[in-house]
Amino acid sequence: MLRNYFIIALRHLSRNKVFSLINLVGLSIGLATFLVIFIFVSFHKGFDQYHADADRIVRLGMKVKLGGELITMPSVGAPAATVFEQEIPEVEEATRIYGRPYFKFDITLGDKNFPGEQGMYADPDFFSFFSIPVIAGDPATILSSQKSVVLTQSMVQKYFGTNATPASVVGKMLEVKEKGTVQVTGVCADVPAQTHFDFDILLSMDMNPLSESHYWMADGFYTFVKLAKGGSVESLYDKFPTFTDKYIGPEVQEFLGVSFSEFLASGGSFEFNTMPLEDIHLWSHAENELGTNVNGTYINVFLGIGLLILLLAVINFINLSAASNIQRLKEVGVRKVMGARRAALVMQFMTEAVLITSVAFGLGFTLQQVATPLISQYFGVSMGQEGTSLVWYIAVACSGSLLIGMAAGLYPALLLSTTKTISALKGQTSATSSKGRMRNVLMVLQFSITIGLLSSVLVILAQVHYLQTKPLGYEKDQIMLIEDVDLLGEGRNSLRQELEKLPGVEAVSITGYVPSGPREFERNAMQDLTLENPETHRVTHVGVDEHFLSVMNMKLLSGRNFSREYGDEASNVIINASMSRSFGWDVASGEALGKTVTEVDHNENFTVIGIVDDFHIFNMNEAISPFFFRYSSNGFMAAVRFDSDKLALLNDELPKLWSEFSQEPMGQSYLNEYFVRNFEEEKKISSLFEVFTVLAIVLSGMGLFAITAFVTHQRTKEIGIRKVLGAEGIRLFVMLSKGVVAMLLIAACLCIPTVYYGMEQWLQSYPYRISVPAWAFGLPVLGIVAFALLVSGWHILKVIRINPVESLRDE
Repeated sequence: MLRNYFIIALRHLSRNKVFSLINLVGLSIGLATFLVIFIFVSFHKGFDQYHADADRIVRLGMKVKLGGELITMPSVGAPAATVFEQEIPEVEEATRIYGRPYFKFDITLGDKNFPGEQGMYADPDFFSFFSIPVIAGDPATILSSQKSVVLTQSMVQKYFGTNATPASVVGKMLEVKEKGTVQVTGVCADVPAQTHFDFDILLSMDMNPLSESHYWMADGFYTFVKLAKGGSVESLYDKFPTFTDKYIGPEVQEFLGVSFSEFLASGGSFEFNTMPLEDIHLWSHAENELGTNVNGTYINVFLGIGLLILLLAVINFINLSAASNIQRLKEVGVRKVMGARRAALVMQFMTEAVLITSVAFGLGFTLQQVATPLISQYFGVSMGQEGTSLVWYIAVACSGSLLIGMAAGLYPALLLSTTKTISALKGQTSATSSKGRMRNVLMVLQFSITIGLLSSVLVILAQVHYLQTKPLGYEKDQIMLIEDVDLLGEGRNSLRQELEKLPGVEAVSITGYVPSGPREFERNAMQDLTLENPETHRVTHVGVDEHFLSVMNMKLLSGRNFSREYGDEASNVIINASMSRSFGWDVASGEALGKTVTEVDHNENFTVIGIVDDFHIFNMNEAISPFFFRYSSNGFMAAVRFDSDKLALLNDELPKLWSEFSQEPMGQSYLNEYFVRNFEEEKKISSLFEVFTVLAIVLSGMGLFAITAFVTHQRTKEIGIRKVLGAEGIRLFVMLSKGVVAMLLIAACLCIPTVYYGMEQWLQSYPYRISVPAWAFGLPVLGIVAFALLVSGWHILKVIRINPVESLRDE
């Protein structure tokens, strides 16, 4: 019997090649899209889960409220790990990492130099705490010796050659700039991709002078604790206030000059918090994260989109199957006359559905294998396809084909098997109004998904455009950055003078900071000690020279710029307008000029000599905050403003000039490139949304094609009768297409409020944002209505042009 079902199914598919092909392609595209998204989501949700006892590991952090600003930090002070491990029974063990993504070490091996290697410091128990395999050396002791370093396997090949083995390099000596000679005590595997931190080399913590600090308020140590079995995070939170009072309180008194209770009463706060290890990659977005994390909300949204795309494909399968199987009504009638039972008919149609879904899964897997690396390369996202095995694919294919095939084939099977025999022999369905409502519900759902995706894409694109075109407070274009000038020592100022002589160069600054680009900065507590009860403000500051403002074309509102004519400028600062306002100084009158502010951490006084207009300090995703420039001519890069018409000539002369100062390769980039990189996440999201929206439109178009074919075929005889009675073609078109338009409008009314709310929530994460534009909903609705009328009009025109004699002849 089953063999007979397959034979009939293959005959039906071969007789209806167009419908079968559309059905197969649509379902394959939907399945491939879902698989791509599912693999992508699974990769990012699986971060750090490979560590032993990962579910018991949490990272300590701090939430600090200072000067009205709430700061979330992913690290704590150096003493926290030891104290928590000794004094909290629920803590089984603790370890520390000290590093940043921008921590780079210059390595020398003999006459070979390896600048800019990614590295960090770690406690001796690092490899017993985290499950990163050690290939050579004892995991318990490889970081215990002083001035010891652990290399990854890739670095062994890079430093010692491809023939070197991990065991052969243990005991070798390397030179680390500013750290001296170190010994290779071990080799570990390359850090797995699903890890929220990364390193090429790991240095023993004794080489970090801050590791012995007794200050709790000085963060920077990423501290991980493993809870004892049966211990809970809640028990840690119960004990945190005691440690805050005991250790943070005295330091508040020391640095801020007020008791901890007075500090709390003034609105300030210090609180310890935790973040589960497995959640860091998705949900931790504090300042100075150890690595680049992703937004967990986006990952969940993409999973939802994948499910919606799959749902669209299944809806299409249902509608297309129902439309194509209408032609089989007489076959169903004959089979019923011959004694076929309803269960046999349902089984036949469901077998056909499972057959199509099985083929579609095969095509879908093929498309996914082709699309995944292309998407990963084009959009620059990690897809994690390496972790999917053949067994996983086979399991998904078998279960998915059966479930989707049965679910998708059930509706057309029941529709046709319940048709009365007389009606079936006449080629007529006995579809009830409930079945008609079912089709309409499916179409409304399709249109809602499509309108929602398209509207979301338009809002995202509008927000990105707004951020890219908003005034920055400086000019980002025509600025070249020459990096690593700090290698020249005092020669960097001579380089600046020679650069100014090159053709096309307008101004040059030696700096350690540029907006949106590379920077060295500090954030410290600042006070105006001339007040009786001074407030504490957290202020960002960077070092620049006297040429920086002219290179960036920043507007000096009042006061003066740095100048060597005034002698030593080390104690003078130029503040931004936001800092002036936060300290209560009027910007327009320049009230801040001559004021003295004190950096509480180091008890250092600065005098305000100028006020610059507000500008975006780092990127457009951060609100402008209190900020000041201090004087420094010891930056690590040269910022060069140039004439774009002479850029080619300048690029010819630059390497010659650089070779006069250094034999190292010259690092060259442009400020606007860094500015563009700040929008990479939004661009990736909008690009992926665009792709998914196009797929949704294609699938919805297929569904529309199916439903119009279905409806117009059902009403062929009605149209013939109306034509005999004198109905005009335009009136028939309006009559038949108004149902599709009505479904579209219902879909718009249902999805627009939800999409509006979702986009409002997303936009609230930006300090500078647009209002959700009405046209972002109007354009998709109008566009889809026009598309729907075009598609349905084609089917309706075919039916209208049929001679009534042909459509009514069996009556």
